[in-house]
Amino acid sequence: MHFDTSYLFAMKRSHVFFGLIAMCCWTVLQAQQPVGTTNWLLIDDTRGGREIACDVRYPGVSATSEATPDNGPFPLVVFGHGFLMGPQDYDDLAAGLVHAGYVVALVATEQTFAPSHQNFGLDLAFVANEMVQNGASGILEGWLQPHAAIAGHSMGGGATWLAAATNPMIDAVVVFAPAETNPSAVAVGENIQVPVLVVSGSADGVTPPDTQHFPLYNSTTGAPCRAFASLLDGGHCGFADQGTICDIGELGFSGLTHAEQLQLSLGLMVPWLDAFLRDDPLAWGEFEAYAAASDDVILELDCALSIRPQTPLNLQVYPNPTSNSMTLRWVGSGQKAEAQVVDLLGRVHQTWALDGASDSHALKLKPGLYVLNISQQGKPIESVQLIFH
Repeated sequence: MHFDTSYLFAMKRSHVFFGLIAMCCWTVLQAQQPVGTTNWLLIDDTRGGREIACDVRYPGVSATSEATPDNGPFPLVVFGHGFLMGPQDYDDLAAGLVHAGYVVALVATEQTFAPSHQNFGLDLAFVANEMVQNGASGILEGWLQPHAAIAGHSMGGGATWLAAATNPMIDAVVVFAPAETNPSAVAVGENIQVPVLVVSGSADGVTPPDTQHFPLYNSTTGAPCRAFASLLDGGHCGFADQGTICDIGELGFSGLTHAEQLQLSLGLMVPWLDAFLRDDPLAWGEFEAYAAASDDVILELDCALSIRPQTPLNLQVYPNPTSNSMTLRWVGSGQKAEAQVVDLLGRVHQTWALDGASDSHALKLKPGLYVLNISQQGKPIESVQLIFH
């Protein structure tokens, strides 16, 4: 099942106003949450005691090392850096995620002239698995939720593909200007089984979208939900801090500024993560609204949700949204039909048969965004979005 494109862009236009409000709120949010810092040194015994150092940022009561965490527990984002770069080159991106209530573990391995992409990918997967299974020690002990994503930029984006293809215990993937790796990230993309967001700069001359970003995105045929966000006039290095070694490779670049590209990136990344790591039922609409509100973003979606125009089935759904139970009521047409409720990942939560008579059905689900699909003889005839909060 896939998004109906005409519905998608109609819905986007209806959310532009809310997207503009979200942009304003984002600026206020950034000014409020201090960024605490700590360090992890994890040991992977399966690879000869390999040491994996991480520079960790988190919501703290003050912007100091080992500050007391604030307003947790938090989901985790494990991040992979670009070639010849390191955690220190992503302070702004990490701070934006911390302001949104995430812990960010910036993996500090493979910063040499001859990095091992395979080891880097395994490092990212190991950190995610370790934290989801066993939690953090030190100042963040007891402050992590069992939900994680892996993200990366450039070489780290390709390594993210290698990591996600091993099926670690993660809920989503986000990459910025991802680069092909050795071994090939494209070749293993079909093994990724979690939602994937690719953010690409249309003017990227370092890892061109046509030869790098799109092939990686297109390889993820097993992902239950995927999105490709193209930032018009965006570059390769605007995802990192200004003044890093990455900028040398884009001398003379005159597209989006670092600040503009960062705002767009976080505006897309945060609601995407909120939808899949927090099960926030409103986050999906915020994700689409943010893209719709910006003239600098072109968004392509391929997800499990499918919305279709209403048919003469005369289906009523109320209350919607709801925090408790929802009633589905329909006037029978005399024809038999099938009903199915799915979530963003296409997972089926309930199915039942409609015998052609008028009837009603009570529905109770965990917080999240769902779609009720009605079909006759295997052919879809109607879909309704359901929101439980």
